[in-house]
Amino acid sequence: MKPRSHQLECVRHVIQRNTIVNMPTGTGKTLVAVLTIDHFRESGKVMFLVPTRALVTQQAEYVRKHASRAVAVAELQGVQTDHLTATEWKDIVAKHDVLVGTAEVFRKALVDNKFLNLGDFSLLIFDECHNATGGSAMAGLLRDSVHRWSGLGPRILGLTASYANGALVNMEKKRKELERLLQATILCPDVEERPMDFERVEYTQTVCASMEQAVEGEIQRIVGLAEQCGVMIKDAKDVIRRGAHVFSELGMAAFIYFLRECVVPQVHARIQQRAEVLPSAPRRMPCLSRLRDSMRTAADQLSQDGSLTSFPFVTAKAETLLKLIQQLHRQGGIQKRIIIFCEQTVLAHPLAHLVQEGTGCVVGTCTGVGSMTDGQREKNLQDFRDGTVPMLTCTAAVEEGLDVSECEVVVRFSQFQTTKSHIQGSGRARAWNAQVFYFDNEPSRELAGAALMERTAKDLSLSLSPDELQQSRAHKDIQGVHPFHTSCGAEISIFNGLQIVYEYVARTLGASFRPEEGILKYATHLVCDFPPQYQKTLVAVSVPSPDGFFEVQADTVDAWWKGVGLEDVAEQSRMRNWTAEDRELRRFMFVVAVILSQKSFLDEHNQPSADALHETRQRCKAWQMSPGVRIGVRYDPSGLKTSASSPQPTAAQASSRAMGTSQGAKYGMAEDVNNYKGMLNQVTKDGCQFATTEVPGGFQCTVHLPGGRSFSSSGTKSKKKAAEQSAAEAALKALGHLPGPYPAGS
Repeated sequence: MKPRSHQLECVRHVIQRNTIVNMPTGTGKTLVAVLTIDHFRESGKVMFLVPTRALVTQQAEYVRKHASRAVAVAELQGVQTDHLTATEWKDIVAKHDVLVGTAEVFRKALVDNKFLNLGDFSLLIFDECHNATGGSAMAGLLRDSVHRWSGLGPRILGLTASYANGALVNMEKKRKELERLLQATILCPDVEERPMDFERVEYTQTVCASMEQAVEGEIQRIVGLAEQCGVMIKDAKDVIRRGAHVFSELGMAAFIYFLRECVVPQVHARIQQRAEVLPSAPRRMPCLSRLRDSMRTAADQLSQDGSLTSFPFVTAKAETLLKLIQQLHRQGGIQKRIIIFCEQTVLAHPLAHLVQEGTGCVVGTCTGVGSMTDGQREKNLQDFRDGTVPMLTCTAAVEEGLDVSECEVVVRFSQFQTTKSHIQGSGRARAWNAQVFYFDNEPSRELAGAALMERTAKDLSLSLSPDELQQSRAHKDIQGVHPFHTSCGAEISIFNGLQIVYEYVARTLGASFRPEEGILKYATHLVCDFPPQYQKTLVAVSVPSPDGFFEVQADTVDAWWKGVGLEDVAEQSRMRNWTAEDRELRRFMFVVAVILSQKSFLDEHNQPSADALHETRQRCKAWQMSPGVRIGVRYDPSGLKTSASSPQPTAAQASSRAMGTSQGAKYGMAEDVNNYKGMLNQVTKDGCQFATTEVPGGFQCTVHLPGGRSFSSSGTKSKKKAAEQSAAEAALKALGHLPGPYPAGS
C-alpha cells in the first residue's frame, strides 16, 4: 500500500518528536502507525495500545499485513492475560516485535505487576488516544508509568479523529490536557475527506408515560413468577428500567422479545449454574422445571392482554427505521452494508430481531464486554466484514476503530451526546459517498462541532513547549505515605489498590464474592433526626490469609495516612467521578493492599504468594452469598438467525460456535475446537482458577472451581493453553454442562 503525502508528513513528525496524529476516520492513521513501526522496531519492541478488545485482532492483522517485512505480533486482551507470570511476559516480549493489546492489560503489566519494562520499548502507540482521560486505563498507564520514566523513553504516537472527549466546551484546554498526558504535540495535516451525506430522519412519538408505567407493572408481575418459586431477583429495578426503555423505543414486539430472550433464559441459567457449580447451593425448588415455560408463556400472552392491546406493537420510530432500510435496499437493487447504532446495550438485540423480522434481512449484533463473549463479538464482526451478515446493530463498543471498507450506511437510532460520537460513529461508513442518518440529533449542529474541533487541532499556536510538557510529568508523591512500591518496582496506589485486594481475595478463596457481603464492614450513623438520614462508614476490612482471616481497622488506616488527604497525593482529574464513599473505600483499600504486601501474602509483583494460594482456602471458608440472582444484559444468541439460508441453531450450538471459532484460532488451535476455558469461565462467572505446571514433555493443568471441586487435564499437552482447555473440558463434562451459556432445551 503506497502511503499518501499527508501520511508521510505524519511519519516524519513522529520520527522527530512525540506526536498525536489527529486525522478524520478512514484517512490512514493506522498506516501511519505501521510506517512508524517499520522505523522504530530496529531499536526496540513496539507496544500498540487499543481501547477495546474488538480492535486488538483488527489492528494486529493490519500490522502483519502491511509491515514492510515479516513481523511477529502478539495479541493480548482480557482474561487470557490475567494469570500470566513474569517469565511468560518475558517470553512474549522476547518472541514478538509488536505487542497489541488493550490499555488495561498493559497498565497492569507495567504498573501493578511490573512484568514489563518501558526500557525494552522504542515506540508506544495509543490508538483512539482521546480515551486517555480521567481514571481510564490509558491515562493511568501514562501517569503511573510513562511520566515516572527517567531519561530518554520510548517514542509516543497517539492516533485520533477527535482529540476532545466529552462535551464541546473548553476545546483549547482539552487539547493541552491531552498533549500533557501523552507528552506529545498534536499534528492535524490537510487531507482529502470522503464525501458523505448526512440526513435527519423525522418520526412521530407514539409512546407516552402512562404506557411505560403499565409496562413496568407487567415486568414486575413476570419477575414475580420467579420470586414465587423462591428465586429472588436482586436487580429487579434495573430489569424494569431496561424493559421500559426497550418498549418506549421499539414497542411491544421488542419488549416481549426482551422478556423471552434476555430475562427468562438468564433466570433459569443462573439458577442452574449455581446448583451445578456450588454443591452447597439449595436444590429445593420444585417448580424450577416449570419456571422458564411459565415466564415465557406470560411474556407471550402480553400481546393479547386487553389492557395493553392499544399500545404500539411496533413504535412509529421503529417503523420509520424499517421503511428507511427497505428504501435503501431498493436503491441500486443490492443489499447495502448497514450499521445501526443504539446507545443502550439492552436495545441492540431486540432492534436486530425487529429489523430481521420486518425486512427479511439477516442482522447481527455487536455489544461490549459483559453482554456477549469475545468469540461471539468477533464472529459477528467477521460475518459483517465478509458480507455474510449485511447489517449490524451496535453500541459504542464498535463506535471507534471498526474498519469495514464496504460499509455504506450508518444509522444513529438513539441520541448521542458528544461530538466525538458524531465523528467516530459516522466514520464507520467507509464507502465513497456513504450515507449517515440521525434520528435524534441534528446533523448541521454535529458537523459544526466537528469543524470547531478540527480548527482547534490545526492551531499550532496552542501546542505546548518542551518545558511545559516536562513540567506536567511531576507527581504528588509523599514519601512513606503514597504510593507504595515493592522490591521490583510494582506500584500500589489509591488507583489500583482496590483491584489488587479484590483479585487477591477471589484467587486465594477460589470463589466469587460480593465485597459488601464479605470483606467490607460498615457502621451506620444517624446524621439527621427529621427526616431520618443515615450515613454509612467503612470501619474494617476482613481479609483472608494463610493464617486465617485478619481485620484491618479504620484506626490502622488513619495512622498510615497521617492526616494526608487524597488531594495531597493525586490529581483531582483522576478522582473527578468518585463519590465520598468511593474515596473512603479506595483510601482504605490502598492500606489493605500495602499490608498484604508487607505480610508477604502478595509477592513483589502484587500477585498472591504461593503460600497464600495454597493455604488460604484451607484456613478460610468462602462467604455464603445471599440468595438471589442478578440479570445482566445478555441475550440468548439463538434468538437471531445466523444466515439467510441455514436453519436456526439451538442456543447451545450458536454459543458454542461463537465462543469456539475465533478464540481458538487466536491461540493456534484448530478452528473447530471449542473454547472450553471461556465456556467454564462463563459458567462460573470467572470464579474458577487454573493452575498450570510445566512438566517433562509439556504442560499439565488443574482447574479449581468455586466450592472446592478440581479437574485435571487429560495427560501432558505440548502447549499451556491446550492443557488449560483440556482441564476446562473435563470440568464441563463432569458438571454435565453443554457448551454455551444456556442449558439443554433452551
